[in-house]
Amino acid sequence: MSKELPLSEENLGGSCAGSTPADEKFDRIVGVIQDICFAESFQVAKNEFMDKHLDVFDDVEENKLEYTPIFKDWCTLIEDHLESGLKEKIAGFDMKEFLKSLASRHDQIDAGLLDMLLSLGDFQFFKEEMLSHKAGGAVAFDGAMTISGMSE
Repeated sequence: MSKELPLSEENLGGSCAGSTPADEKFDRIVGVIQDICFAESFQVAKNEFMDKHLDVFDDVEENKLEYTPIFKDWCTLIEDHLESGLKEKIAGFDMKEFLKSLASRHDQIDAGLLDMLLSLGDFQFFKEEMLSHKAGGAVAFDGAMTISGMSE
């Protein structure tokens, strides 16, 4: 089981010149999100969900009504996995507070990571990913996923 780390200068590896505690907190959260998204447990959860539901999806333009509850369950799975992982790794993590800071700091996250996070709640991308999984492939993201430093 992972140890919860408080957001302090010592646990952030020291502060960067010109960065504030809020900057360091945001960067720490983004780093943990990256870790969660690349973790085997996240990939396993996604694959198990897709395996369970892939027979419902067909490669046709019209969407079936059955897709709606499956997509809602997908969003809940992803959100719950991210939030529980963040709460496990960061003492006092508050998703509402982070989403509020993300609105004004979206340019401080690598575009690839941001695109991936946004796509997790996008129905069309979800459908494409389900169809790709059904065909035995994977939907790929371009670009490396790294945190943009506050002091750069």
